[in-house]
Amino acid sequence: MLELLAPCTSRDNQPMWMAGVEDDEYRRAGGVWLHARMGLSVHFFAPHERGGAKR
Repeated sequence: MLELLAPCTSRDNQPMWMAGVEDDEYRRAGGVWLHARMGLSVHFFAPHERGGAKR
């Protein structure tokens, strides 16, 4: 499990901040580690310009 805070871009091309928890599972195939499952629980998604607070 990995907690993350990351800059990202929304579908309408706006700069955003996203915080969440990534929970991935891996498997080894042919001597290489691969993602078996990728999960993300988003805790907030806020516009970069104004942040998460109402003004």
